[in-house]
Amino acid sequence: YERRSAELGVEVLPGLMSPHCTSRRLSVCQAIGEKVAAAIAYALKGDTYFRQVELINTYIGDCGAAAICEALQSHPAIEVLILKGNNIRAEGAVAVARLVEATRSLKALSLEWNNIGSPESGIAALAQALRVNRTITELDLRNNKITAEGARALAQMLTANQTLVCMDLRFNKIGTAGGSALLEALGCNNTLSGLALIGNEVDFAVVRQIEARLGACDRVRQELRCQADAMQQTQQSLAELSHRYRCVAQEAERVPCMTEELKRCEC
Repeated sequence: YERRSAELGVEVLPGLMSPHCTSRRLSVCQAIGEKVAAAIAYALKGDTYFRQVELINTYIGDCGAAAICEALQSHPAIEVLILKGNNIRAEGAVAVARLVEATRSLKALSLEWNNIGSPESGIAALAQALRVNRTITELDLRNNKITAEGARALAQMLTANQTLVCMDLRFNKIGTAGGSALLEALGCNNTLSGLALIGNEVDFAVVRQIEARLGACDRVRQELRCQADAMQQTQQSLAELSHRYRCVAQEAERVPCMTEELKRCEC
């Protein structure tokens, strides 16, 4: 990291790449720009230590976000990526989408307070990537100027994605049309349990229907969990019975030998 920073002519952030022994977290919360982001990305290539990368209000822009996401595509253990407040637009969102398609470990992604919703090509690329992603359970897209068209892209994603559990869309511009598209998509999705829509001018009746649909999905999931627990208990009981049967069978095999021994003793 320090060598690459020198090559790019940028200041080294003291202690940035020093391991946090307990959290395994790389965190930057100050304006650094895209060149410093490029140096950080260079250091992350080949890394296996960090589990969480946070670049909050760093203003790295599309180029910086692309560098970070490219470096993390092959990371075997990254679980949380927070890119809040970085002036990421459609081009940067496309780079994030490539990471989402490639990752096998990322569980939580936050793009809060950026601008990936305008034009719609950014959110469309991200939604398409999420259709095939099988690891991300939490997605934060607050304050991203996502329109009804972007919400429709996310709705189509929900019909295919069966991994996402929570999605935060607060303070965007999806409107009632976007909310209705999301409501319809929930009919094909049984995994999403949290969908935050405050500050989107979605009709209250649509919001209530979404809440009801999510509540129904929760009940279905609880029933499925109960059925799975019952099946597990049944399997355990069957395993115990099988073990007992084998023990009884082994004892039964010994009976003739014991009978012969008793006869010899009587004689």
